[in-house]
Amino acid sequence: MAAHVQTAAAAMPSRRRFYAHAWLFFLAALLLTVAGFWSSFFSRPAALSGPRLLHGVVSTAWLVLALVQAGLMRLDLRRWHRTAGRLGYLVMPLLIVTGAWVLHLMLSGQTRLPKPLTIVLGFIDLGTLLFLAIAFTAAMIHRRDPQSHARWMATTILVVLPPALTRLVFAIHPQAAFDVALGLAYAAVVGTAAILVVVDWRGGRLRAAYPSALVYLTGTYALLGHVAASPAWQSAAAWIGGR
Repeated sequence: MAAHVQTAAAAMPSRRRFYAHAWLFFLAALLLTVAGFWSSFFSRPAALSGPRLLHGVVSTAWLVLALVQAGLMRLDLRRWHRTAGRLGYLVMPLLIVTGAWVLHLMLSGQTRLPKPLTIVLGFIDLGTLLFLAIAFTAAMIHRRDPQSHARWMATTILVVLPPALTRLVFAIHPQAAFDVALGLAYAAVVGTAAILVVVDWRGGRLRAAYPSALVYLTGTYALLGHVAASPAWQSAAAWIGGR
């Protein structure tokens, strides 16, 4: 029994150090998103149509809100953390609604993207919106359990990174093939999710958030070529696009 207590006590500082610096994860996510979407959004927001501009603003607001909340927890300003968290009840629904609006526009052919590409991206975007709704709901359900709450919130950032990382690959290497850029983006987020799962497991308790994100991200990429090209999804995409 004493040995077990000593082992647990020895593990606790490591976990505290890891999550004390969680704000760095959110800062990195924000910086990567700005870098990835710099040419298509941040450098020329006025050139975008209303729905895309609104979705970009709301998405950025969610990233900033997550960073601010993590920073407040790092400073042990829990009351301010809870106050800022109430904004999530506005920002996340707006993120999902504007994301669905942009998804509809894309699948209706109101972009310059070729139709085969919109079918693939639409499959990714729809899954992301569904996961965001589930993860945010779980985070709110577990808001009195800081460990579970924080993990579910972190997954809402992790699953939205593939578009930014894919664009970042193109920014670094403009001649890269889309499949390669997308594969690198998913390798990065799946690898991050796997690391988070291992950290939790080694910490003594594996909560549901990180395994859920890992399964979702891995499953999305694994099924992408099969489901996105299926007649069922193409029919669903046409319905979403109003065709």
